[in-house]
Amino acid sequence: MMLISRPYVEYPKSKRVKKQATTSSSVSSNQHRADFCRLSPTTSARSYLMSSEKKIDPRIKRSRLLLRDALVSLIDEKGYEKVTVQEIAERAGLNRATFYLHYKDKQDLLDQSTDELLTELMQGIQITEEAILNANPPPHIVHFFEQIAAHAPFFQVMLVKKGDLNFSNRLMEEFQTKFRKGMKSLVASEDQLLVPKDIAIQYITSAIIGVLTWWLKHDMPYTPKYLVTHLFHLARHGPMRSIGILPVEKDTPR
Repeated sequence: MMLISRPYVEYPKSKRVKKQATTSSSVSSNQHRADFCRLSPTTSARSYLMSSEKKIDPRIKRSRLLLRDALVSLIDEKGYEKVTVQEIAERAGLNRATFYLHYKDKQDLLDQSTDELLTELMQGIQITEEAILNANPPPHIVHFFEQIAAHAPFFQVMLVKKGDLNFSNRLMEEFQTKFRKGMKSLVASEDQLLVPKDIAIQYITSAIIGVLTWWLKHDMPYTPKYLVTHLFHLARHGPMRSIGILPVEKDTPR
């Protein structure tokens, strides 16, 4: 609806006011825009839109993706410490005001990007008896490596080139949490373990992160399914049997 401004009406000087037509819908719409523009530095556009619409606006999602990719490419070129917000905005084809609409600073951009990707990566992973004993590689683990491949530039910078020194630790902690939960359901008592639980978890998760880093460093020479198949062979049989030093037990899935 078009708003028509009425002219000033003459009153005594002390009571001169300006009258204009308003509607409840226009007030609501204007207030929504005003609230959006007044986001505090600690409130992201994503959180605002999710709270008001329970869904990320596609334009917001696109801007955040552009900013994340810009940050990653700049870290790859010059290292995190030398990157500025202005450079990130320019590389993304946006302005500084748009950057600050989404993030407090470059660290906030890095932290939120990491949180989003780790959440997406880890949400489907389950360590179950079926996954371990099945001869075929678990689909959710294959999907994990497929997601890594889909976002390869980000993970190559974070893991291989150490764009974020804490990223490897965070990823390992996520895996360790999954394995601890899995072991609780798979092992009735720790007395059944041939090695202490903390050593076993550290050994397995370190191997996964190590192989993942190697895979990215060498531009993913194997498919995710092929890689996971052999990782689980190593997990089931151990390295000595997998490389032929010890015989493989007949009843163990290959």
